[in-house]
Amino acid sequence: MTVTNNSVISLSESGRLTGASSVGKTTFQFDAAKLNTTFERIDNWVDHGDFETNEDLGLTDERYEDWVNYKKEKEKEGIDADFDYQEDVVDFYKDLENKNEFESDGGVELVKDKNGEIVSVVDRSQQGTNFAVHKFEEGARYESVNIDMDIDSMENTNNESAYADRVFDTLKKVREEASMTDPAQSFKFTVDSARDHYDDMKFSGQESLNKTFGAITRNLGEDFAGVITYAKKNEYQAPINRDGSYNSYGKLDCVGLMATSIYILDMSKDQNGKAQNANDTGHGWSHDQQMQNAGLRINTKKETVINAGSFEIGAETTEKINNLLDSLGFDKVGSERTIFDESSAYRNGVTQMLYNNSLFDRIDASSAIDDYTGLMGITEKTDKANGESRSYFDHVYVQTDMSKYGSTVESCGGSGITDRKANAYINRTKYYLQLKLIEDRLIK
Repeated sequence: MTVTNNSVISLSESGRLTGASSVGKTTFQFDAAKLNTTFERIDNWVDHGDFETNEDLGLTDERYEDWVNYKKEKEKEGIDADFDYQEDVVDFYKDLENKNEFESDGGVELVKDKNGEIVSVVDRSQQGTNFAVHKFEEGARYESVNIDMDIDSMENTNNESAYADRVFDTLKKVREEASMTDPAQSFKFTVDSARDHYDDMKFSGQESLNKTFGAITRNLGEDFAGVITYAKKNEYQAPINRDGSYNSYGKLDCVGLMATSIYILDMSKDQNGKAQNANDTGHGWSHDQQMQNAGLRINTKKETVINAGSFEIGAETTEKINNLLDSLGFDKVGSERTIFDESSAYRNGVTQMLYNNSLFDRIDASSAIDDYTGLMGITEKTDKANGESRSYFDHVYVQTDMSKYGSTVESCGGSGITDRKANAYINRTKYYLQLKLIEDRLIK
């Protein structure tokens, strides 16, 4: 286009280029994004010697700079080669790792063997739907495998279960292709990748959310039963870090599994918009006052009734005293009894979840419920010691089909994540929790 002295050219916010002259007015339409990419390619050619951009490679700006610097360093070392990201990606990340310069940006996963050597690199799209697995094959050859979640055909199926199956089946295929065998890494990769997909999903109503929550938890159970072990009290780490990221610890208790499924949906935000553990207090959440009167979890301890060695009464006298105490139904001298350790009393995460009014609706187990899918069952347990009894809420699990007698998923002591075909807690279930559908996640 030729611009004369009588012409004025302007660029509108919509990307419309307009030229005005004394003869008349002519409008030229162009794609602003493509023009910007063209300028970027020219800049890259001047600065780096090639036309590719970070978008071409699916890299962040920072990671693209790492890639450019890597190529420059290799050229200085006398390596004269046409570097291709798809072919050299594993060596590239090995180099970053060796220099302690690799920082995960959420889009790249380095998979290592037992010796700490990188065996594959997984590139994940921000939407969590497309994956490229770059891996070392026989000899000195690298292979890149692209895996697409292919969910476009599922968009309007109204089948939350089949939709979740497609998501998690794809993630399982990626893990297998990448030889990702470490339980903690596999679980965190699955959680983060699923969250990329679900964190802004909207729902037609509460039933759709319930079925989605149930389907997510069911898939976690099917994929990781017997793999993710139980987090005991003395080794517990919260699954969600305070900064809103997911922990890579790889062990869960029952409330941790609930927090994980909710995290995938990104529906446990605090007042600052960061994801938090659903069994916490604080974060601007409201808790029912009934929580203050709920039973506390109390440990037990052994106590010696009377230490006969602390004073001299003689064996014959001790025997007579024991016979008398036994006839009266009391513990014998020197015997041990189990009592409640009042100093150990605490309010557990199950109770704090139960009375969280911000995140959950609480439903009495005796209520008439048509579909139990996605509801979280809260169980009550009674402990006894020395003639006393204490009741408290001790466990939470997820119903994964319509029937209350049907399948469940939980994380329980001894086995960790467990996928059951039949509900083992019907008689002890006192309440059900339903994850609340907040306004901005409702299709309007």
